[in-house]
Amino acid sequence: MLVPTLAYGVVVLHERFEPDPEQDLALGATALRGVLPAALRTRSGVVSAPDPTQSSSAGGLYRADALATTGGPSFRLDGLTMRPESVAYSDPFRPLSMPFKRLYAFDRVNADWSLGVSPGALRPLETSGEVRGHEDVFYADFQIDVEPGGLVRVPSIGPGARILAWSVEPPASLELLEDPAGNWFVRGREAKVLRIIYESAIARDVFGGVFPNVSWNSLRQLGAELPGNVRPVAERVLSHIGVHGAETPMHALRVLVDYFRRFQESDDVQLGQDPADLYLRLTLERQGVCRHRAYAFMVTALALGIPTRLVHNEAHAWVEVFGGTHYHRIDLGGAAARVHDFRPDPAVPEHRTPPDAFSWPAGANPGSSLLGDAGSTGSRPPPTFRFDEPKDSDPGTEQRVEITMVTHEKEVLRGAPLTVSGRATKSGRPCAMSRIDLVLTSEREEQAIGSVATNRDGDFLGHVTVPQDRPVGTYQVVARLGAGCD
Repeated sequence: MLVPTLAYGVVVLHERFEPDPEQDLALGATALRGVLPAALRTRSGVVSAPDPTQSSSAGGLYRADALATTGGPSFRLDGLTMRPESVAYSDPFRPLSMPFKRLYAFDRVNADWSLGVSPGALRPLETSGEVRGHEDVFYADFQIDVEPGGLVRVPSIGPGARILAWSVEPPASLELLEDPAGNWFVRGREAKVLRIIYESAIARDVFGGVFPNVSWNSLRQLGAELPGNVRPVAERVLSHIGVHGAETPMHALRVLVDYFRRFQESDDVQLGQDPADLYLRLTLERQGVCRHRAYAFMVTALALGIPTRLVHNEAHAWVEVFGGTHYHRIDLGGAAARVHDFRPDPAVPEHRTPPDAFSWPAGANPGSSLLGDAGSTGSRPPPTFRFDEPKDSDPGTEQRVEITMVTHEKEVLRGAPLTVSGRATKSGRPCAMSRIDLVLTSEREEQAIGSVATNRDGDFLGHVTVPQDRPVGTYQVVARLGAGCD
């Protein structure tokens, strides 16, 4: 008798469906063995967690940093002030942070005019906590090439960021560390390439909004110092700019940001100069791209007593300025003409930052313009509105009142508050203790919605309420000088 041989197979049928981040949020779904949430609701939109089953090179590969263990990295001013035609960049963050990945930060000036990191031991980064209402949240996704006991410098989203949760693929034992300037490092025990995915939170006002009106005393307690040979040269620059003896740090900061955002790239090559002479020449002539602006700003601000850091990555450089409780990012412009070989995932939104606390001059090239060049909808300088009014008492002169204003909400409910901030000046001088009237305008009519007052530096910050009876629609907010500024 022949007994037939039977073969059995098990087939599981699946129905393919597209991921639904909104459903993940509603169900509280998790990813990466339950370590991270499957999706985040950010101010830029809903973002899905990176998929560890799919290869990803968007975040880049970070290798052992020899400079981290041999006295620390340094930054030196150079005389190549022409604008780069293109730069490379990898963005590990969701939402996209182009081009503000925080990789190298420097917080002190050395006697040889190089920048370094303040002395101090590396400290562990804690990985716990909940997202707070004033914070923005991000995923990060990148690879590291670990050497036993070696440090790998890794990116963070900004100063004071916190890691809420993280995952390593394949699983490995790692240490997360931070130095006194806020640079992040990973230390491993085995030689291997690992993929790190983490969730991070950071105070939203790090990226913009109203800059805190901090006092000189609170800043000077931090001891922002310059070497004895550097200070006299920097003070010469302060005198040239006109911020010696400024009443408040906020007033001084406005003058400094405006001055350094007006630098221009130049084809002049200035090599072999003494670093003090190079700093002086570039700053007085306002020449250079992002790294020159950031370096010169840092040296000059430290001479004034404002704690400042220079931060850079492979594509851009900017500064971080202390605001009383934490550091705030300030972009001074000078970005490259374009970024090459960077193709953002259309499913990942760009980070929507608050309005810039400082105005941009015409023709500026901020770092955020690089994202627009890379094929996204682009992130241009946050809109500022300027309204010029002729001087009432002397129409024969060219003196004019200028009001620069930003609105902090783009969508407002009727009956809800609208936050505005800005500055009023006349012929370059602050309109101190003056009244600014705010008007809601459309194509057919306008309606006054309230007033705010300036301080001694001409700065204003206030809230007005949108009338309940206004029809739904799109309006402009106009600022006008109501009284004062004599």
